Amino acid sequence: MNKFKALVADFDGTLVDSSLKISPPVENSIKNLMATGFLFSIATARPFQGIIKKVCSQLLLKSPIIVRAGSEIFDPIRKVSIWAKYIPEPEAKLLIKYCLETNQSISLERNREIYVFGKTPSKEYTSGLEIKDFKSLAKYDRISKIVLRSVEENVLEEFKKTLSSTFKSLHIDISLNPQRKAVLDIISGETSKKVALYKFTELVGIKPESAVGIGDGYNDQQFLSVCGYKVAMQNAPEELRKIADMVVGPAEENGVVEAIDRIFVKVSYGPKRV
Repeated sequence: MNKFKALVADFDGTLVDSSLKISPPVENSIKNLMATGFLFSIATARPFQGIIKKVCSQLLLKSPIIVRAGSEIFDPIRKVSIWAKYIPEPEAKLLIKYCLETNQSISLERNREIYVFGKTPSKEYTSGLEIKDFKSLAKYDRISKIVLRSVEENVLEEFKKTLSSTFKSLHIDISLNPQRKAVLDIISGETSKKVALYKFTELVGIKPESAVGIGDGYNDQQFLSVCGYKVAMQNAPEELRKIADMVVGPAEENGVVEAIDRIFVKVSYGPKRV
């Protein structure tokens, strides 16, 4: 009997490659996994609306999914938020003021709205959201996530440290978009992908150590640390591969299928990847 009950997968670079499409082998493998009684979920920095909503329908997902970098958990069947942590209004106001003064391109997400200043997010990211001019923002309540999109990659880590020391009550993470370009995701300090994973396991009635986590990015490290078994994609940062119990092929080679086969189906894949 398998001691694991659920597989929780990152989306960009894990479940899908840069095409943002679920490959037929991955789709079939996940559906077969669920048909045998295991749970499958997604943990992503993306909002539910748009591509994530479509993928949930395509895969016939029933388990809650973690979205917006851990600031929300959605019920994919009822298509509603069932748990959320918002950025406190005073911190949101101060952070936005700081970003505007330093001329950062930012976007602010609240429910089905996304307020944009500077560089506009891609169409596939904003699909399903109502794009609004930042100047029309009148209130700072119920903000799920703020994204900084214009920080140069060579100073990204240092800028993250500066923001973290200035805004100690916020959680700030580096996230990779489909083109492997890094952005900063900022959410309430009361949550993260790690906190949301704990909440997910509580909602579905399993222990965190019964979950298998799989990811490819810096922001997956904390949520994987909660899981009973950690899987990294072969193209993941070295820090993530070091803590992984298993390394599988990249999304282009259907690494999720390899993980399901080796952990849940018990299929041999030959030499261990590093």
